Amino acid sequence: MKKLGKGLLLGCAVGIPLALMAFLVLSLRHGDCTLGRERIIAQEAQGESPEQLPEAGTLGAGDRQEGSSPSSGEQEPSSPEGPAEETDNASSVRLLFAGDILFTEVPLSRYRSGGIGTFVSDAVLEEMERADIFMLNEEFPFSTRGTAAPDKQFTFQVDPSHVSIFQELSVDVATIANNHALDFGTDAFLDTLDTLDKAGIARVGGGRNREEAASPAILEAGGMRIAFFGASRVIPVASWNAGEQSPGMLTAYDSTLLEEKIRSVQGDCDYIVVYLHWGVEKDSFPQDYQRELGRRLIDAGADAVIGSHPHVVQGFEFYNGKPILYSLGNFLFSNSANDTFLCRLTLSRDAAGGSGSPIKTSVRILPCQRVDGQMRFLDDPSSYYSYLTSLSYGVSVATEGEEAGLLVPSPQ
Repeated sequence: MKKLGKGLLLGCAVGIPLALMAFLVLSLRHGDCTLGRERIIAQEAQGESPEQLPEAGTLGAGDRQEGSSPSSGEQEPSSPEGPAEETDNASSVRLLFAGDILFTEVPLSRYRSGGIGTFVSDAVLEEMERADIFMLNEEFPFSTRGTAAPDKQFTFQVDPSHVSIFQELSVDVATIANNHALDFGTDAFLDTLDTLDKAGIARVGGGRNREEAASPAILEAGGMRIAFFGASRVIPVASWNAGEQSPGMLTAYDSTLLEEKIRSVQGDCDYIVVYLHWGVEKDSFPQDYQRELGRRLIDAGADAVIGSHPHVVQGFEFYNGKPILYSLGNFLFSNSANDTFLCRLTLSRDAAGGSGSPIKTSVRILPCQRVDGQMRFLDDPSSYYSYLTSLSYGVSVATEGEEAGLLVPSPQ
């Protein structure tokens, strides 16, 4: 597990004494102590108003039709000169991201009998534990209450007791902005908020009102303050939007509020990550609106944009030197066997330059495959790196040597 002293949360979750005592026990095992919404992870050594939305599964104005590929004649945005060196020194921070996660009964029954090793291999678990901050998309509500939405083909719900799986996976932040967070209504959604808060896991993209849904989780690691936002561009009905006094999520059909929130934390944070739920299911390439929205968020001040929802992986690009990863695909989703990847962002500063020096970002892809229900790293990922390169825009995934898995600008 993550080392005690790595995590200290200051802020929002306060439970009754018994719940708090239980939480503190879990937190000590996980390496975190939560007292609120702003979170400090210390190193060991040192909304818009509800709107009319397109019907689920339809394309809005500007959306690219499924199956089209990148335009070869398109002007590529600027990209960095090369990957920043990955280091483990005191001035570097490791951010780790996974895609969609959903627990259904088959994998849960294996977990109850065999433990966390039925979900992930030792090597994958070690990568999660080594990360300073690990974030994923929670594609379900933690609750046993509510009624399934009547007009949805798939509705998901997981007993809150299984939040222990998140803790064993060393999850630090979960985005709950997606098209399943309110599958069982408002009560189940509120249970999700309480469950994550009591477990010491920061949450973004949803809340008891619009202000809370739009607020970032601000975490500190390695002397850097890092803001995490979550938002969805895919919800089934407008009522899932958080209102001024009503619970729900932050959506990005109109990204004005999200952009305002990004700008508002620029002076207070060293690095800003936006995790978006967007795109078309089973489409290996982003829609036109995704590329435009990702760039607009970077123009507003985001340093990295991470995506999920299509259930398949999509490619990457750099815009003004900052990474956009369009879809991380499914991670531990139901009982499906699928190829996917973890994404590691290593943030580093020149130690001599101090806290005011620019942050360099390296992006490394860690390909995984689910075998017999367990997520493992691929033994020989070179062909997978090449496949990801074929999906990307002006970016190659290095295939050999120490740089294998790093995103590098393609030759112009």
